[in-house]
Amino acid sequence: MLKLAIIGDGNMGSLIRDNAPAFGFDLILVLGISNNENGTGITKENFTGIDAAIDFSHPSVVKTHIEKTAALGVPLIVGTTGWYDGSGWAEGLAEKHRSK
Repeated sequence: MLKLAIIGDGNMGSLIRDNAPAFGFDLILVLGISNNENGTGITKENFTGIDAAIDFSHPSVVKTHIEKTAALGVPLIVGTTGWYDGSGWAEGLAEKHRSK
């Protein structure tokens, strides 16, 4: 089973949380505003053993989440909308951290 983290515990994050096991994911971590304000929950300790993360948070914090998960070498799927104006930087960031 792939070990999954969810960033954002609103409607979509909760839907993924509730259904992840049925699709073969081992849900390890769910981060919401109460335990991830400004990305503080995205740490090496919290993400040890995580195979991938899914972000359904808020446009104002997605860039921070991308930067922090990339630095940890954890692939991130971003479902949050409305953040991507001028997001070409994300490709360079991903390439920089690809080998981790």
